[in-house]
Amino acid sequence: MRLAVAIFCCALYSDALSAAPAALPDWKQPEVAYSATRIERVMGIEKSQTIYFDQGRERSEEIIQGALYVSIYSPEDKSLYVFFVPGDVKVERACMDFAGLYSSAKSEGRIKSEVIGRETVLGEKVTKHRVESLDGRRWYTSFMWVTDDGIVMRSVNAKGGFEFELSDLKRGLQPSELFELPEGIEVVPDPAFCGHD
Repeated sequence: MRLAVAIFCCALYSDALSAAPAALPDWKQPEVAYSATRIERVMGIEKSQTIYFDQGRERSEEIIQGALYVSIYSPEDKSLYVFFVPGDVKVERACMDFAGLYSSAKSEGRIKSEVIGRETVLGEKVTKHRVESLDGRRWYTSFMWVTDDGIVMRSVNAKGGFEFELSDLKRGLQPSELFELPEGIEVVPDPAFCGHD
């Protein structure tokens, strides 16, 4: 499952530098707990995920080849856990400090943002941001639509090829068990992301 972990982490790293909280002047996670459906389109391929967020913790669920693929991000230990349900007896752990990634990118001048204006997305009042992020030697432009309480409703790559949008947004506390790993499952750190800890 390491390839899945790598792809997922790269996608989240991209989001961390050119999407969601990074679109704001300073790293800022959503101020409210919520659940939503996230529709993502990558190179013309569309997929749907159910996401749950509460106090920095995030759970994402999607169906892959008939199985439920789950990812859980824990801000306490700065780790992303991924596994399939049912079937997996092991869960892979990837160490990812998204707030740290953004802080480093900002201090090094690899990310810049500006406010474009106010709009409405699916009934939500949002602020539109233009975000410039440096990947290697190339600058990439994306646009983010963020609610006043920090929820990213929409993200679009200026050159196309990637976008996502939230629907069925419901604010409110999420059950704590959503962010807990299944009992009896073995956690295996991925050395590609966690070294040898």
